[in-house]
Amino acid sequence: NIDFINENTGVVCGYKGEVLYTKNGGETWQTIETNTKEDLHSIYFYNTNKIFVGGENGLFLELNIP
Repeated sequence: NIDFINENTGVVCGYKGEVLYTKNGGETWQTIETNTKEDLHSIYFYNTNKIFVGGENGLFLELNIP
């Protein structure tokens, strides 16, 4: 899944707990450590610095965007 809260800040999540973020409209992407290997499926922006991510087996993560 991929979602942008504005034209610059976006997050992508997916296979084996991978979460990447951009703050420059997708020109570069950085990893957010999740400490899980579960597949991730959905993203909800709480604000420009915090997201909630849902995944396999009811996994729910609250992550900060650096």
